[in-house]
Amino acid sequence: LSVSRVPEVHCHNMPHGGSGKSSDTYNNQNALEEPARSGPYFDKSASKNVTALLGKTTYLNCRVKNLGNKTMTLQVSWVRHRDVHLLTIGRYTYTNDQRFRAIHNAHSDDWTLQIKYPQHRDSGIYECQVSTTPHMSHLVHLNVIGKLFEVIRLNKTISDRVDILLLLISILILQ
Repeated sequence: LSVSRVPEVHCHNMPHGGSGKSSDTYNNQNALEEPARSGPYFDKSASKNVTALLGKTTYLNCRVKNLGNKTMTLQVSWVRHRDVHLLTIGRYTYTNDQRFRAIHNAHSDDWTLQIKYPQHRDSGIYECQVSTTPHMSHLVHLNVIGKLFEVIRLNKTISDRVDILLLLISILILQ
């Protein structure tokens, strides 16, 4: 597996959090899905990077548009790349690690992987897959940090400073 570094960092410690910045979508054909397609496609605004605080519940989101009633034939799943472990299919969780949970509400485009009490070992690439032929993929990089200064040291641009501010606000809200 080859993973390219994505410069954008979004902080998500609550569902639907973050700055809403646009990011590219990856699939096996290296093509961008367009809304005019008749089949499912990934929302391009879905975050590709999530920074979580050690021990604080975090959410990896995958927004699949135009899936409609195809959930009987098409499934959305989450796979952890570190050990190529299938974590969820649909709303069902397939790991003995009870920190992981699939979240999907009816009539929602969001397929969310919840990770309770994230640890440093949880850092890495997570793949949201749609079981089309060939399958579609949206990769999310999770970075679990233990101290706030780790985020500040990594970020240098003005937009990154906004993300730091959002992280500080979410820490205050969570306390």
